[in-house]
Parts: sequence; structure tokens; C-alpha cells
Amino acid sequence: MSLVPFGAHGADILSCEQKQNLCETQCQITNINDESGLKTCKAQCLGERVSCSISSGAQTAKEAAADAREVGEDFGDKAKAFWEGVTK
Repeated sequence: MSLVPFGAHGADILSCEQKQNLCETQCQITNINDESGLKTCKAQCLGERVSCSISSGAQTAKEAAADAREVGEDFGDKAKAFWEGVTK
């Protein structure tokens, strides 16, 4: 159960830290005078933050791999063109 009220589209524009801050603020509002509920809610927020950070890290790694592949292909094309120019 995500406590972020924006749904899938609005929450995507927030960073993991912002989502956690929003979640913890909602915890404080919904658990006034309930210390146990507040701790449970904040633990859930932390779990969502960890999940968000892992997903974000995986996406960053995927983008970096794609960039590296593109650079490698570009280098290979240039090396091939150079070699063809030298051997002609």
C-alpha cells in the first residue's frame, strides 16, 4: 500500500527522498497521538524508499550500460573507418 497520494503519474516526478518525506508527513497526520502507528507507518515509508532507491539504481545502471554500448559501437565504427582508410 503506497501512501503517496498522486497515483502512478504524479508520484513519478518525485525523487525517492521526496516520496519518503511526503509519506512520513502523511504518517504524522494520520497517526496523531498513536506512537506505535506512527512507527509502523514510518517503517513502511522507509521500506518504500529502499524499494524506490533500488529501482532508481537499476534504471541508472541500465541507462549507463546503453550509453556504454553506444560509445563502444561508435568507437568500433570509427576504428573500422580508420583501418579501411589506412589499408586503401
